[in-house]
Amino acid sequence: MKKKVVLVGLVIILLGVVMAFIGFSEVTPYVMVYSGNLPPGQSVVKELRPGLDSVALTFNSSYPLRVVVDGGTLLKQESLSGSMSLVLNGSSPVLSIENNGTSVVKFTVASTSITSMTEFGGVLFIVGALVSFIGLAILIYGLIRRS
Repeated sequence: MKKKVVLVGLVIILLGVVMAFIGFSEVTPYVMVYSGNLPPGQSVVKELRPGLDSVALTFNSSYPLRVVVDGGTLLKQESLSGSMSLVLNGSSPVLSIENNGTSVVKFTVASTSITSMTEFGGVLFIVGALVSFIGLAILIYGLIRRS
């Protein structure tokens, strides 16, 4: 066992974990997740942060829910069976989700404000995770290497 290599591995792991934690804490305030049940003919309204937003909507129905954006511009919308993604921009965007079906629908909305801080935090989290794995590899190498 090489003690210096093991120590370097531990320091690099610690550095990576700190970087990932800081990245995660930078992104968390910009993420909103909401889940609920939506009876037939009912709607729910969610206010989003001003600026550019990315929204993912999942639901347990074969037909799409009706989604209306007020106070903003819908830049892109993609739909698949049971999910929908939106990119919108606005000064005070409001997302209205309506169940136009005949049964109760369980849904989840996840919204992320796209800002320089979310980009920085996301990159820092990924780099921190990679640095931690590199530190783990160095640690394992130091543990199995003979003096």
